[in-house]
Amino acid sequence: MSKTLKVYLTLEAGRLYSQQILQSPLIEGVRWNTGAPTRDMKIKVLKDFLSNIYPIKGWVDLKTRELRITKKATVPYDYLELNHNIEVETPTAMYYNEGKNVVIIRDVFDENKLIVKLPDNFTGKETIKFGEGASINIPDDSLKINSYLTQTDKEYIEAAKHIGLHNYLL
Repeated sequence: MSKTLKVYLTLEAGRLYSQQILQSPLIEGVRWNTGAPTRDMKIKVLKDFLSNIYPIKGWVDLKTRELRITKKATVPYDYLELNHNIEVETPTAMYYNEGKNVVIIRDVFDENKLIVKLPDNFTGKETIKFGEGASINIPDDSLKINSYLTQTDKEYIEAAKHIGLHNYLL
């Protein structure tokens, strides 16, 4: 029995694949990255997505419990606002930039806002900029994420239902 490699591509606002790529027998489907910010209405975004990948099957990649920054922030001047309410014992480590860098969460307030401390090896003149949608990881056993779907997930689900799209990645 031979296994055939199948590939799922990722698409987000501002990116398109050529028909040559989409017609490859390796392509099984294309996922819409809902973590990437967009100003357009979700129904329009998904209609355009499906139109651009036709006849390939489209999938909506929901972020669910993935922790993301919801507003641009500069540490140490700003707090970080998350897309979920959380509980975690502090101080604790928070990884960002695909796990390459770490800061220390000193406190959580209003359930989804973090006060973080720059690493000890910083001189005090540096800053760290976090963009909207940046993914973070808090590998602490005490972490509790107090919801499952994000508000954006709910908006994409409603839009997808409206246009008859029912394929989701969690």
